[in-house]
Amino acid sequence: ANIPVFKTSLAVGAFLAVSTNIRYQLISGVVEERGIAKLLAHNKVADHLASFVVRSCNTYIGSVHMIDFLKLLRLQQ
Repeated sequence: ANIPVFKTSLAVGAFLAVSTNIRYQLISGVVEERGIAKLLAHNKVADHLASFVVRSCNTYIGSVHMIDFLKLLRLQQ
């Protein structure tokens, strides 16, 4: 298959610049600082574990969204 490398690179770069930054800011600022840190301030292990789970889910959701975005642009089958 002939893959449009330049177009795909631009699309992935734009996606990462916008979507990844927004998701990271929400996870780090809202979910972790205002949610997890306050709820689990008494238990650092649970705090770190919850943070790990939330960040792992964020990574998975981001990869699914990127594939959907590339499919929308018809750069991914």
